[in-house]
Amino acid sequence: IANNGTRAYLWRTSDGGLMWEQEIITEIEPQETSTSFSMTQVAIAGHELALLSENTLFLISLRSGNILWNAVRSPEGRVVGITSKNDMIYAVVQEEKHLVGYKWDTESGGFHFLKDIPFPTEMVHVSSFSLDESIILGSSKKICVFDASQEEENFACRAVSESNSSKNTESVVIEAVQSGLEDKAILVSWTKGEHNNLYRYATATAFSKVEEFSKHDNTRHFFGSASHGAGFFARTSASSSGDILELFFAETGRRKYLQLPVQPNKQGLVKAMFMGTGNPTQFLIVTEDDSLSLIDEKKSVVLWKREESLATIHTAKFMDIPSPVSDEQVRHSHGILQQFVRRVTAQIEAFEEFLMSELQHQEVDLLEKDRFGFNKLILMASRTGKLFCVSNQVEHPIIWDHWFAGESIEDIILTHLGTTADSTIFTVTKNRKTGRSSIYTMSLYDGKILEQETLEYSISHSLLFPQKDSNGNRIMLIVDEEKQAHVFPNTAEAQSIVALLSSSTYDYEINADTGIVTGYQFQENLQLGFVFSLEEHWRISLSDKEQIIAMQPLMDTQIHSAIRLTHDNTAMPKYINRNLIAVATLTSEDDTESINVYLLDSVTGAIIHHVYHPHTSGPLHMVLCENFLIYTYWNKKTYRTEVSVVEMYEKEVDWNSTSFSSFSSVRPEVYQQSFEVNFYVTSLGITQTRRGITTHNILFGTQSGQLVALDKRWIDPLRPVGEKIPGMIPYSAELALFSKAFLSHTIQVERLSDIISSTAHLESTSLVFVWGLDHFFTHVRPAEKFDMLSSDFDYVSLFGTVGIILVLTVVSYSLQKKKKLMQQWK
Repeated sequence: IANNGTRAYLWRTSDGGLMWEQEIITEIEPQETSTSFSMTQVAIAGHELALLSENTLFLISLRSGNILWNAVRSPEGRVVGITSKNDMIYAVVQEEKHLVGYKWDTESGGFHFLKDIPFPTEMVHVSSFSLDESIILGSSKKICVFDASQEEENFACRAVSESNSSKNTESVVIEAVQSGLEDKAILVSWTKGEHNNLYRYATATAFSKVEEFSKHDNTRHFFGSASHGAGFFARTSASSSGDILELFFAETGRRKYLQLPVQPNKQGLVKAMFMGTGNPTQFLIVTEDDSLSLIDEKKSVVLWKREESLATIHTAKFMDIPSPVSDEQVRHSHGILQQFVRRVTAQIEAFEEFLMSELQHQEVDLLEKDRFGFNKLILMASRTGKLFCVSNQVEHPIIWDHWFAGESIEDIILTHLGTTADSTIFTVTKNRKTGRSSIYTMSLYDGKILEQETLEYSISHSLLFPQKDSNGNRIMLIVDEEKQAHVFPNTAEAQSIVALLSSSTYDYEINADTGIVTGYQFQENLQLGFVFSLEEHWRISLSDKEQIIAMQPLMDTQIHSAIRLTHDNTAMPKYINRNLIAVATLTSEDDTESINVYLLDSVTGAIIHHVYHPHTSGPLHMVLCENFLIYTYWNKKTYRTEVSVVEMYEKEVDWNSTSFSSFSSVRPEVYQQSFEVNFYVTSLGITQTRRGITTHNILFGTQSGQLVALDKRWIDPLRPVGEKIPGMIPYSAELALFSKAFLSHTIQVERLSDIISSTAHLESTSLVFVWGLDHFFTHVRPAEKFDMLSSDFDYVSLFGTVGIILVLTVVSYSLQKKKKLMQQWK
């Protein structure tokens, strides 16, 4: 049951095949009543499934998925709880001033009266919980069990509060678990505010109070069930040596204490536990950082651990392997001679290490640079607030990880433009409760926190200046939600650099809720010290019918050539504007959806280009690089995904100019074309190389979990239509796919959602990492291995030829020298 009880699915457990799915539509609006209940409950009777959704009872056939009955108000009230016994459905219905137990006839849809339930319906908030053969009802005064397994005494209650006030409007939460053994027993958790009571219900002894405790930030409680059906209640609290787990078993009512070998400060508290029958001393635990561990209670060790938060990655970045050279050594090697000596020495050391590794067959160090630049680190932030540093090598081991308790990771920033042994990263986090931001300075090598600063404000976003301070650190400008900018690190040198450049620094904000795009200019605020205010510079208000669905800033990639040569050697200057941003909107009018794409200059607010696609919708994905924009969308008329490309070129260019200004630039000449692809796109990316010489590959993530690469030359707006031009591919509406286009081959990357790329030392190679539920890394060579020798290259002939030429050179030189000497003696 999914989407709050609005959809039902049935799968086969043998192969995971979907047998049916059914949409559940309630026909009545929720009404204000004196009682509120949990919204979704299920009960199975024979080959039928009873589903309680929004106080509406449905009967669904497990064989076909069809809805057999829909009981909205039968009789004179609302169904608030259901259970089953011996293929019969039992229901509790709220009538005017009391609750009534009924048996539901699944053949006719009618209800048969069983008995009135003495429950205090005058209370404002009531909760219910469904179990096999039982329904738990609770309020701030009383908890009750409706037990369908008992023919006569099928109702039992217990007071949970001594207060007789009828004005108590606090809501309560009822949770329960039962033992699946022959002697049924139920554990019921009653929670109101910060107080929690635990009760045990058994058919012979009715209710008995087990425990009363208060909830704290360092405690958690949950229910669980062992594979043999024994239900239990668990409460966990943190200690210096690990989590202390206190278990209460429904079957026997006994309690048990366990000392778990986990670290609460690194993993958080245990939030779920699973017990099996194969080995009673082993059990699975799930901690707050979403890691899954198998614990051996007897040995008090973790047998294995899985980082399930890797399935919820929301941002990732490539990082170079830190160099063994320290920052101090780098700062004292600015001279040309020192840099040359350092480079030669590093190459000699690398060659020695290569020979030693080849002769001794040493394993590759994951934190050691390789000569081709293939060995990289990938920093990944999960939605649970856990930061991972992972190697891109085959085994994909985790170098280090860190969990930020109670915080979400907003951004990861490398503090140095070059990575050295002292390289650090800024990790920007936000407290989930207070909304305040923190900045952690962490070591890239081992993940240690070197410095932590908790701010008095919440960070909206941050900017990095291209300039560095005398220590080689990058300077960050932090913008808070009050449109005030703060310098980080807050040093006198960093403040003076920012103050010098603030008048020529611009920022922008895109508000998807209001449809307003605003540009700002930084101004120094002398009243607040070294704090800079954002003054509005321009504003674009989109139509009320437009909804912003995507935006994309210009990617920071290397550009090898500023021109494009045509077939007749005409130079077309590229329009390269580092201030470009792309904004896409969805327009809905008269049940017709359309997409608008805007190219904006973020400094002046000028609309460089606008395109309108009627009868289209999202999802929309964009890549903005160099002088071109590529984006994908869904065409509702052709029922296919379309790929559009926009390229911009200068109309006039001053070849002697060495800079670009958004204030004096002329609008470019724009070329545009659209193509079709026969797959559904879930993400879009692009390859990048070290010098930008190699042609780009456009990377597509598909709904089937494939990573597809297409040469940028196929997605070209200048492809000729109806004529043949040398060096140009004729236009075709559909982009053809070749077998080499599928980079993931037979591997399926489930829920592929994001693509990033990085450069290697080889110009021909780009490194690509994609993620979703799975992770996938590969090397991409858009122009093949033009700077590498093939594996079947004839090295023997090469070295033989070089050796022969060397011998002939030596012999020829010796003969020439002897001949010259003889001529001098004549």
